[in-house]
Amino acid sequence: MSKINEYRFNSAGFDVDGFNLAGFDRNGFNRDGYNQVGFSRDGIHRDTGTCYDLEGFNRWSYNRDGFNRGGYNREGYNRDGYNLFGFNREGYNRRGFNWDGYNRDGYSRYGFNREGKRRS
Repeated sequence: MSKINEYRFNSAGFDVDGFNLAGFDRNGFNRDGYNQVGFSRDGIHRDTGTCYDLEGFNRWSYNRDGFNRGGYNREGYNRDGYNLFGFNREGYNRRGFNWDGYNRDGYSRYGFNREGKRRS
């Protein structure tokens, strides 16, 4: 452990009891045993007494339906099935084009395939 200064904090910013200036220990819990968003080490929220906070999110920020605060599930898809970049699990956007700009039939929005042939 590093030396305690005249303000009773060591060089890492923790006091003799192991708490920083904000009142949290090295694991992010305060003297009452809660983290900054109100969850205990066991994952129980201080205001609700359940594993969900007042907004319905657990300690990992997922709701009962498995979506995070940004609206995405653990696989990275929203309720409509699209990821942050706007593509579904099959790799197509809402307009039906993949990352390279081709639809399921292999044609671009201009009607050409990869070889430059126009759709007939």
